[in-house]
Amino acid sequence: MSATTSSQGFWIVEEGEYDVHPFTGLLNAVVSRNLAEVRSMLSKGMDIDAAPSPLPPMTPPLIEAVCTRDRDMVELLLDQRASLDARDVAYGGTVLHWAAAAGDRDMLAFLLERALDPNSRSYTGQTPLHVAAGRGHDPCVRLLLSDNAQPDLVDLSGDTALHESAGGGHEPATRTLLAGRADPNACGQEDETPLIRAARRGHAGVVEALLESGGAIDRANTAGITALMSSAFYGHTDVVSQLLRRGANARAADKRKRNALHWAAMNDHDAAVKSLMVWAADAMRALDSMGASPLDLAIETDAQHAIAILRSL
Repeated sequence: MSATTSSQGFWIVEEGEYDVHPFTGLLNAVVSRNLAEVRSMLSKGMDIDAAPSPLPPMTPPLIEAVCTRDRDMVELLLDQRASLDARDVAYGGTVLHWAAAAGDRDMLAFLLERALDPNSRSYTGQTPLHVAAGRGHDPCVRLLLSDNAQPDLVDLSGDTALHESAGGGHEPATRTLLAGRADPNACGQEDETPLIRAARRGHAGVVEALLESGGAIDRANTAGITALMSSAFYGHTDVVSQLLRRGANARAADKRKRNALHWAAMNDHDAAVKSLMVWAADAMRALDSMGASPLDLAIETDAQHAIAILRSL
């Protein structure tokens, strides 16, 4: 027998000597949504909150029931005094975390009615709001905010729920968080703001929502990278143009003294190069900390399209 993870990411028991254990049978019945079998097994008085020795740690049946979105199963387990403080083995998520992950607003509301803490933390410091926002489950985000979930709590990486929704490109959830007074300029890991993250991943709608709510367009991370530089590096031309129209500084330089044109040129993002040149043609003369211009970097990386554009000017 050995332990492995299920499709939900929880620890379960593989085929082997412990498959005949009643607790393993209970978990299997819960996952397969066999209400009659679960009721029969619970009538025998087994512990439903933790796997007994010699079984390895396993996720409690209540959380498995929440993940299957089986309200009847959840109610049955609660009637049998299953602990609402249950946590999954792998991540330390509560029933609220997993209802939020599933995007099950009705289940989430049902659980919140039992006075559970909407700001409970997983092992990584994430709250249910982080989880709902990161998966774009806007109805769950709305519900959690209405139940006093705090939008600016940070996880162990320093990220807020807004970082999660922005990075995932979830515009509705992002707008809901902003309406709930989430800080658009919260600094996460390496001082990355939600705007920088959204720009880096090319999420134009989220970028617009953040700018409308006061996102600092030229705020830089610890490396001096701004949203414009980040979008230029990855060739998200629509976001590059969007930021330039909104007044982003195309001449700003990072800690290596590179501007957005340096990054666009070295990665051969020709459309981004053209857009940047329209707004700040003199940026092509800027030298980085090693004395290299955007054209020098393009030559170094054999960025043929960028070379042709820059040499034509």
